[in-house]
Amino acid sequence: MVNGLKTVLVIDDDTGFQKSYSEMLKMMDFTVSVADTGEQAVEIFSRSPDYFDLVILDLLMPDIDGSEIHELLKIKNPDVRILFTSGVFDFDYLGEILRYGNNGFVIKPFNYGQLQREIYKILNHTF
Repeated sequence: MVNGLKTVLVIDDDTGFQKSYSEMLKMMDFTVSVADTGEQAVEIFSRSPDYFDLVILDLLMPDIDGSEIHELLKIKNPDVRILFTSGVFDFDYLGEILRYGNNGFVIKPFNYGQLQREIYKILNHTF
């Protein structure tokens, strides 16, 4: 589907969404790693910043704000591609994050087709 890219880090504190993402991503033949907190996500990502082809990041995390997680990941790998998710969002806030490139957004809840389209756009786009 996406030029052989196959590894995703899901960052979301909601275990229901984690499970849903993981099931959909596995149907797309991705290998999935999951982080429950921003701190855990940064730790996992820092071990191998070039390993993940995509990060799916909830903007509203309890310990570290999604925009801060985004910045910390970009320090480790400026080319990381991030798909932001949220059930509640501010267009100005989202626009500020998306202007940095390598990013997309999908509002929760979303279905398999919506997720697949956003992933395809992000991973097949040349930045």
